[in-house]
Amino acid sequence: MAIAHFRAVHELQPYSAKLYFVIRASPERRGTEMSLLLTIALIALVLTVVWKHFYGLARFAGIILILKGLV
Repeated sequence: MAIAHFRAVHELQPYSAKLYFVIRASPERRGTEMSLLLTIALIALVLTVVWKHFYGLARFAGIILILKGLV
């Protein structure tokens, strides 16, 4: 079973407020969890690219429709 927890860096560096996300898993589960993390990262990347690209197109189309309504 995987154990995930946050560990404060200030244990090592007193003036730092950063947190590390630590995943500990048994060797037989490590590959499954890594593939799950990679899948989540890939989905997040695809959603970000699609959102950025199509949001710009939607904004451009909205400007065209507004100008078309004014003319």
